[in-house]
Amino acid sequence: MGFIAVLRRVCGSVSFINGASLMTIFCTWTYLLPTVRIFYVIDYDVVIIRHSEIALKSRPVRVRFEKILVNNLERQTGGKAKREAARIILKGGDWEKVGKVFGVKSYSPAIVVPAELDAMREAALSFYRGEKTFAVKAQRVTKDVPWTSPEINRLVGGYVKEKTGATVDLKNAELNIGIEIINGKAYVFRDVLSGPGGLPVGAAGRVLFLFSGGIDSPVAVWRLAKRGVHPTLLYVNTTGRTMEGLVYSVYERLAGWFPYLHFYVVDFPELAEQIIARIPEGYRQIVFKAALYRIADIVADELDIPAIATGEVLSQVSTQTLESLRVLHSFSSRPVFRPLISYDKDEIVAIARKIDTLDASERVPEVCTLSHHSVTAPRLEKVRKLLDSLDLDFTVARERLREAEHVNTDVLFSGQSLRGFRIISAEDAQDFTPTSSERYVIVCKTGSTAARIAEMWREKGIEAYALDERTYKRLIM
Repeated sequence: MGFIAVLRRVCGSVSFINGASLMTIFCTWTYLLPTVRIFYVIDYDVVIIRHSEIALKSRPVRVRFEKILVNNLERQTGGKAKREAARIILKGGDWEKVGKVFGVKSYSPAIVVPAELDAMREAALSFYRGEKTFAVKAQRVTKDVPWTSPEINRLVGGYVKEKTGATVDLKNAELNIGIEIINGKAYVFRDVLSGPGGLPVGAAGRVLFLFSGGIDSPVAVWRLAKRGVHPTLLYVNTTGRTMEGLVYSVYERLAGWFPYLHFYVVDFPELAEQIIARIPEGYRQIVFKAALYRIADIVADELDIPAIATGEVLSQVSTQTLESLRVLHSFSSRPVFRPLISYDKDEIVAIARKIDTLDASERVPEVCTLSHHSVTAPRLEKVRKLLDSLDLDFTVARERLREAEHVNTDVLFSGQSLRGFRIISAEDAQDFTPTSSERYVIVCKTGSTAARIAEMWREKGIEAYALDERTYKRLIM
């Protein structure tokens, strides 16, 4: 009874793996027994995978890219893939993950039968579930059958029509049956599912991404990966372990799109402190970004990566004007890619929602504002001079480079009432001596500096939490 109860809750279709077979359960109501669902089971043999842009390459390049795609499919799905003419056939594994493999244009779970008329007819008929209209669309990927594609459509479609009484509708059919002929076999299917397209990860070389975990940076990684880039992420941590934990949660969402995704951290807490102490207000933001570029350049050299990339968007903020970007480029000795340079915020948010990083990114606060009135047309000579005036040795980035870690983020205040807590600003907390007899909530504009201070207090046995100004104002209303 438990199993039947579960099945009755199923709507549409449910897919799961059964050994090497792919099973899909289709649920339909019957008119005679309206309170009972009848379940039709299709035992798919393989997934047939199509690419597009790879086919345009020369034969040696095409073969190399296809091999990379095969390897990525096996890594991401756990199945076994092989090249068949202009297709890739996947057997076993988690086929639903195929939709997150770059280089895949579309894919279809399929039944495999001999490329013989009777076998193709019966396989096509097995997909019928009472639909009123249908269409058969055949394609000979290899030309090793005696019929043309239109003839297969007519011969198989005529059989389905005879057996079911359904009407052929080539434009708006309720049931579309696909048949692809490859090396003497017929792959018969009903669904054509979309993949991300582009080129397989690893086909275009390695790029180091300056990764903040905000809305823009994972989208930038995703967009450039679509061009075959193998991304390596770098987070320059200036605000403490809690922020690393929040950024790591974005990385975990993004990692599902990749066969492998390396994520490194360089801890540099003194960077923001030095900038606030030594740099004039209008130049703080651009000097901070220039420092990030310099650190990324050093790390890219250490990891032997030929280019860096960012999530910068033209004219979005003061450090992303044309003049600012020209200045920043001077602090890298290698090419700098900006895949979102022409995107607007709505487009970026839409992609972030599509790739499932938006809600995780929204929990990552920006670094508390270094400057309220930043220059939009900085002078390169002045930025270089100010950066060199900092009492910092950026080459220590090599020694501090480490792999990112999952971090508990419970230092962030998540309660609904501030009653019983002493509230203190991050600015006042710098010269404040806390006691273990009180509980504290430290507040700053975005919560990042407050989190770093709360972490330090907790190491001394003080119960402290961090909170951003917006949430603080909401809680005291």
